[in-house]
Amino acid sequence: MMTRFLLLIAVAFLGIGSVAASTREGAAASAICSKLHRQLASLSSNRSRSVSRAPEVRQLQGELATARAWARQENCLRGLFRRPSYSPQCMSLNNDIARLQAEIAQAKQAARYSPAGSPAERRQVLAALANYDCDATPQRSVGLFTRLFNQRQAREEASYSDTAYAPVTRQRSNAAIRLKKEREQERIRSQTRARIDRERERERDRLVERERDRNRERDRERVVERDAEPVSRRIEKIAAISESVSPLKNLNVKGGLRTLCVRTCDGYYFPISFSTDRKFFARDESSCSAMCPGTETKLYYHNVRDEDSEDMLSAATNTPYADLPTAFNYRKLKATPGCSCQAAAPQSQPVAGTNKFTPIPNGSSAMPSETREKDDAASAKTSVFIGIPRRRPDPAADPETMLNTEGGLNRDDLIRLTDKDAAMANSAGAKVRVVGPKFFPDQQEAKGLRVPGPNEAR
Repeated sequence: MMTRFLLLIAVAFLGIGSVAASTREGAAASAICSKLHRQLASLSSNRSRSVSRAPEVRQLQGELATARAWARQENCLRGLFRRPSYSPQCMSLNNDIARLQAEIAQAKQAARYSPAGSPAERRQVLAALANYDCDATPQRSVGLFTRLFNQRQAREEASYSDTAYAPVTRQRSNAAIRLKKEREQERIRSQTRARIDRERERERDRLVERERDRNRERDRERVVERDAEPVSRRIEKIAAISESVSPLKNLNVKGGLRTLCVRTCDGYYFPISFSTDRKFFARDESSCSAMCPGTETKLYYHNVRDEDSEDMLSAATNTPYADLPTAFNYRKLKATPGCSCQAAAPQSQPVAGTNKFTPIPNGSSAMPSETREKDDAASAKTSVFIGIPRRRPDPAADPETMLNTEGGLNRDDLIRLTDKDAAMANSAGAKVRVVGPKFFPDQQEAKGLRVPGPNEAR
């Protein structure tokens, strides 16, 4: 009795377990069949066709929006107040936009009028339905033993996805791939142009800095050359400018001979001609004597380009200036008495019986020697005089005017010489007839005279 009771309990538990297992297996099989039925329905429905094409259309529309954005950025699209650009890049973008629009329209048309599905896809779905004992119609209830023996297939199919037999998703369009490639190439070109511009800017800065360094080096060399140049050469250049001689560029003087007038009493010298030739020595010697008439002078010369003033030679004997006994005496603190380029004023003494003075020639012994010696000593003690060269005569000046100025001719002398009351007599004392001062008749005798009037008409 007890054994039968235990056996009944075991059979009950076994039945309950089988029912639970069959319930679970039935639920799994029902899920698989439902998936297969949905797949078959999607292949037969127009709505499913449009839904299956929706991802493709959305992808094409996104690519079209991107292409239009690029075209708008490059001014390739026509606007209200602007004309489109026809550059090669714009032409390529416009072609891509037209191609994408055509592909979108084609995808929409295919979703609307294409067949429900390919025969191969339908055969695959129907075979799966038969394998899992699913009818083409909605799934019926399955018996206990069918559920028990189909557990392995149910476990395998439970891992399948809803899109196990869905159509293959369309690959990305060639236009989108080409557009992406062009964008990448444009980015690379922009980076290359920016890099080239930076290199050019750096090279330009290097060239400017190198030119500045060269200019600074040239300026430094000029300063060094100027500091190393003798003072006498600088004086010569300044003299060339003051004498209206145009030196060459960079203050380089031209060749030739420079003549100087030397005062033999103290060795003082001053320039006559800056750049001349030997054939003009006679002219320069005359100018030297005229510019310093108060003492003896000699003409010296030296090469302008290679020699200084201290290297000058005598134009008459070719002896150096240093051999002159009085060379450089003018540099001493004590001046040589009576050594000046100014002519000495003529001395005068009173004429016996009159208050007038007559000039006495230079070298005359009319003045007492004691007085002369005292005057010379006093002048030597109280005055230190170094002759300053006179200005050179103006070549454009009137020679007669220059002679009148040097001779002291003035207006008062002319009036005095032409005075009508001056006594005009020759050496014998005879009167000389004067012509010219009196041109009009005596005004006293001319009183009462008048021009006769016209005759009265009868």
